[in-house]
Amino acid sequence: MHKRIFVFLLCALLVCASVMTPVFADGFVFSDVKNGILDCELQKSEKESVQEWIDSVFPQSFEGVSEWYVLGLSQTGEYDFSAYARALVKYVNEKEITNPVTKQKYALTLLASGYSSDFVQKTADECVGKLGIMSYVYALHLAENGFSPKDMTCADIVDRILEKELDDGGFAVTGTVFDADVTAMVLQALAPYRNEESVKPVIERALERLSTAQTENGGFMNYGVENAESCAQVLIAMSSLGIELNDSRFVKNEATVLDAMLSFRCVDGGFSHTLGTEPSAQATAQVFLALCALENGSLYQLKELNDLSHIVYMPQEEKEEDSVSWRVYAVTVIATVSVLACLLLLIFKKRHYKNFLLVLLIGTVLCLLVFTLDFQSADDYYGESQTPKENVIGTVTLEIRCDVLTDRTDLSHVPEDGVILKKTEFEIAEGESVFDILEEAVRKNRIQMEYGGMGELIYIQGLGYLYELDHGDLSGWIYLVNGESPSVGCAAYTLSDGDTVVWHYSLNQGKDIPQE
Repeated sequence: MHKRIFVFLLCALLVCASVMTPVFADGFVFSDVKNGILDCELQKSEKESVQEWIDSVFPQSFEGVSEWYVLGLSQTGEYDFSAYARALVKYVNEKEITNPVTKQKYALTLLASGYSSDFVQKTADECVGKLGIMSYVYALHLAENGFSPKDMTCADIVDRILEKELDDGGFAVTGTVFDADVTAMVLQALAPYRNEESVKPVIERALERLSTAQTENGGFMNYGVENAESCAQVLIAMSSLGIELNDSRFVKNEATVLDAMLSFRCVDGGFSHTLGTEPSAQATAQVFLALCALENGSLYQLKELNDLSHIVYMPQEEKEEDSVSWRVYAVTVIATVSVLACLLLLIFKKRHYKNFLLVLLIGTVLCLLVFTLDFQSADDYYGESQTPKENVIGTVTLEIRCDVLTDRTDLSHVPEDGVILKKTEFEIAEGESVFDILEEAVRKNRIQMEYGGMGELIYIQGLGYLYELDHGDLSGWIYLVNGESPSVGCAAYTLSDGDTVVWHYSLNQGKDIPQE
């Protein structure tokens, strides 16, 4: 009798444990996969604990994906993000960030870490709607957490998002072609309003569009390639809306979105962007965030609405200066020369106050120039590298073109033939990316370049004084490798021997590029 009771209790305990512990298909447990990702990152960064990793990663080691990890880890309440927040505030205060969505993501990350600064409200006011639908999505996340744009409410932002719906029920950054990632991120933002009369049908149409776009493997595609990040964003949307993994709309051939996402798992615990490729920092971070969403529900409700009691205000820190820089020596020299000039005026009896005032004025202007100008010679920036490459694996060719602007006679910096850099051969070392070679090319050929982002998320803002959005909402720089447009950023694409890279300025997201 006692034995039967014991067996009954043991079975009940096992049933309860299975219900309480989130389990993946094939026996994977949430915590196992999440811990595998964290162990992978700790090993790469040579840190002994997650807390040490958080304290030391930004902005170098996270490769531009720190916001995903902070957003996920902050849900646990186990970690101290004060060092991270200080580094982030210092970073956004010192670096000129031109991309509005990037600024919004940093502001949201700062709030997720439990801190705030003047940067958050300023970003909320200045960035809403500045870069299409995604700048409304992140504006809504900020507004939901107490930082609404000036003269706009959450309802106003929701209306702006609803206006962006495509005819097929999906959403996209630009154009009329449905984008799974953008649609999923819109659903994440609209989730708190899912029962409102104007929002509910939009959400239902977007979910139906995602359902029809799901592949036979249960996954999703972006730029024609099935990838881990799209799966992750859809899972976050489903979690935000309270949709079960086995919802019939999101099961294809008995495979769920989760099953598809798990297929990108690598042996080291990280996740690849596409099947059979090396682990990707971006893919791994977004998968981690999706796992946190599946455990905790909505990720973006950082607090109860209008309750800012948990937010710690972080004042702007003074910018640290080098202990002794050339500027200090330059100002010392200027001051010394000014004093000597005044002594000479006294010796030669040129004692009129205007003479001393002139010396003071010249010295002041020189000091201002010292502290406001960056005196770097062109040879310091441009020119051939004096250090030969190691581990050279071959060569690639690179070309920079702006053919679509050759009819613009008012643009003096556009070459007549549209060629900013003719096809040029470069040696490549093992692991070098498209961005690495582009950076080498512009330095050697004295071509102006500006870029934003960091790590694998670097994107080109301007080349040869031609900037994104200068010639329309869809204008900007894109690159082709061997005639095809990769589905990853230029810093995430690793080159191989014999590759041909062409950068094109486009007025319509690449649709106007001349066929090769």
